[in-house]
Parts: sequence; C-alpha cells; structure tokens
Amino acid sequence: MYIAHRWLDRNLTRAELVFALLMISLLIATFSRYMIGTFSQAEQSMVSRTVNNINTALNYRVSIAIMRNQSEKLDEILDMNPMEDMRSKIEIDEFGKDINIINTVFANEIINAPINYAGEIVYEGSILEKGKWYFDIKTKELIYTINNDEFFDTELEGIPRAVYKIQLDFKDNDGNKQFNHDIDSLIDMKLKSVNQYTWN
Repeated sequence: MYIAHRWLDRNLTRAELVFALLMISLLIATFSRYMIGTFSQAEQSMVSRTVNNINTALNYRVSIAIMRNQSEKLDEILDMNPMEDMRSKIEIDEFGKDINIINTVFANEIINAPINYAGEIVYEGSILEKGKWYFDIKTKELIYTINNDEFFDTELEGIPRAVYKIQLDFKDNDGNKQFNHDIDSLIDMKLKSVNQYTWN
C-alpha cells in the first residue's frame, strides 16, 4: 500500500513537471512574439520617419525651384538620389538663395540621411543586408530591406523590402499624360511607395 502511494505521488510530480515545462515554453513563445512585434513596430516607425524627412527635403527643393521660376529643375529632382541630396544641406537666406551649410538645426536634425543608408546599387535580385536603405541608380528607386520580416507582407518576390520612388503629381491641362512646365499645374512631388505592402 505504501509503495503504491509513493508511485502515485511520483506520477503526480512528473505531471506537474511536464505542465510547468509546457507553461514555461508557452510564456517564452508569447514573450518572443511580443518582442519581435515591438521591434517590427519600431522598424515601421523608423521607415515612416525617414520617408517623411525625405519629403520635407523635397518640399524645400521644389519650393526653391518654383520660387525661382526654374520648373525645369523638377526633372532633375525626380531622378536624384534623395539620400545623397539629404547630405547636401540647404537653407534659404533672406534673398531666396539656397546655400550649402554644415551647422544648422534644420540641416542636422531634420534632413540628415539615416545612418543605415548603405549606398547606391543596381538591384537585380541580389542578396542585400537587412535593415538597410539602398538607392537603385538604374530604376531611380529607394529600397529598404526589412529586418523584422515576420510581421511584414509584400507582393514582391525575393528579399522582403519596401520600394519607393520620387513621383510627380500634377494637373494634366494638355491631356498628354506628361508634365509640361509651361502648361500643367504642379500639385506636389513626394517619395511614394511603388509596391503594395503591409505591416501586421
């Protein structure tokens, strides 16, 4: 009878141990998913902030061109590398001229290129480092390679990435679907996504 009682206690202890291990595994899995989700949200915020900063710089570039009646410069802005442009600091002086500067709050805090910008490439499906910005000099597209891709969905094949391009929005007054500096009306110029993606 005593032996049987000890055996029952032993079985109960084993069951408790298995249950405890299952609970620990569940907690670890839940915590890991929570942390990955947190990192993904931080990455999404970083990407959005970078795009917003680029558009801030674009607005100033476009404003300068319009203010000086240099609408032909819009074509140059469309094809430029926005990351390299952000390294060329601009400031408007009282005479409406843009001058290169090094130490101003605007230049150093708002339109600095991110530290994870990795340079210019020609992307042809090659493997790229995660969590980096690249500018494709062939397509004129800005590419961000997703680091935490567990919560990222995209229609693009290959490495998970978000692709952006400077795009011109205008009122097509002459109906030829091309921007005519003298006829059409500029609405805005922004860095916009060229592929569908979602952060879950």
